[in-house]
Amino acid sequence: MFGGFNAPVLRLGDGTVVCVPGDPVSTFPAWSRAMGRPGLVDDERFVTHAARSANRGAMLDLLQEFASRFNRFEDFEAAIGTQRIAVGMVRSLRDAATAEWAQARGALVDSGYGDDPLLLPRSPFRFSEATAGTRGEPAWQGQHNAEVLAEILGMTEQECAELEGAGVLTRRPPDTQLQSSIRRGERAAPPAR
Repeated sequence: MFGGFNAPVLRLGDGTVVCVPGDPVSTFPAWSRAMGRPGLVDDERFVTHAARSANRGAMLDLLQEFASRFNRFEDFEAAIGTQRIAVGMVRSLRDAATAEWAQARGALVDSGYGDDPLLLPRSPFRFSEATAGTRGEPAWQGQHNAEVLAEILGMTEQECAELEGAGVLTRRPPDTQLQSSIRRGERAAPPAR
């Protein structure tokens, strides 16, 4: 199973994938109690932090074996929650976008063009007196070329158009049909150049 060094990723018996933040080398005593096997901390492979670190693979195998006994996320969460071990369900982006918690937290922001929505993750940071994150529509490639070059270099629209014609500058407005197919998860051919 994949996972970060300090956040094991486990698969429950029903196939649900979960991520458990926190280095299991440090939290193994709590894990052993949650598994109903407090004596594991007396096993020579797990008796000290150094021993657990040296035997990380065997320790992770035990955690995976335990997780595979559960066929519901809620039951696994409750079992390890008795030892104050946090866990989160790994979801697809599509599932996360429609989850009740995502709606309640405003986890996504619409950054699409016009009536064609494009939901992107909002900044996870929340401030009591300020806003953070994505707002409005993103600029498309080259949208502000003439504006910026006029302000900074005093160039005219005609000079910018000549640079564009010579291939020095690029303007690429969004292809709304391509954007729509990407949002639907279809693989679209790249636009012809």
